[in-house]
Amino acid sequence: MKNNLVKLAKSGDGKTTATKNKTKKENNLDERQVKVKEKVNQLLNDVDLKPEIKKGVLGIETETPKENDVNSLVWLQEQLSILTEKNEMLVAELNEKKNEYNKLFELYQNKKNTKYVTDSDNLTQNNLIILFNELQENHFKYGVNFIIHPVAFMNRLIMFFPFLEEHKKF
Repeated sequence: MKNNLVKLAKSGDGKTTATKNKTKKENNLDERQVKVKEKVNQLLNDVDLKPEIKKGVLGIETETPKENDVNSLVWLQEQLSILTEKNEMLVAELNEKKNEYNKLFELYQNKKNTKYVTDSDNLTQNNLIILFNELQENHFKYGVNFIIHPVAFMNRLIMFFPFLEEHKKF
């Protein structure tokens, strides 16, 4: 029985079925790779794979002239003049933006530091403080029997006029 199995395993070309399957798979992969390469070449026939050299954002040529070229000094001077012009424009724009920022920052600081600028605002503020103090005094005198609910009213006044927070006693 063992002899029959050995003969069966050795039968054929002397190769096992596993090696036959391997060679078939390798042949299939080779055929696929060849087909893929052909398809890629066919699709890329119309495509130019060489990069185009364009002028950069600043208008500077990216190709450098040949070393022996007589015009290389002229070319360098042109590129230098283009760069200096762009630099001057950018510096001027930067200074302008800095001035605008400084003006806006000063306005912001002035608004932030000065609460009330005009005399009418100061008069209104003083009158509101007087009213607020009267309401507080009435609240302390009459307590709960006071018709207006002064705490709620005063809190509402503080909500609308934040400077009253400094004068709050309750």
